[in-house]
Amino acid sequence: MSDVALSRCNRMVPQKFVNDLLTATYTEEYMACHSLGGKSSKESSKAALPPADVQQIIGKCCLMLILLRSVIQQRVCALSVLVGFPSTC
Repeated sequence: MSDVALSRCNRMVPQKFVNDLLTATYTEEYMACHSLGGKSSKESSKAALPPADVQQIIGKCCLMLILLRSVIQQRVCALSVLVGFPSTC
């Protein structure tokens, strides 16, 4: 996945981020014929997505959550300074 496609992903909602990663990586037709784990359901059986791709997406999601946590901590520190609370940052 290109950096441009990654930069267009929604980073505030984890579910949307994963969906954006999947749609940037695969076509709709491919996704319609595959599932995350390749498990069968009562209605149909779909092939699994490539495990290496799934691991890469999980890694990007973990990185996104770490970065999001850092941004939240920075904003909380900035707000605490603005309202006059002792800063522990």
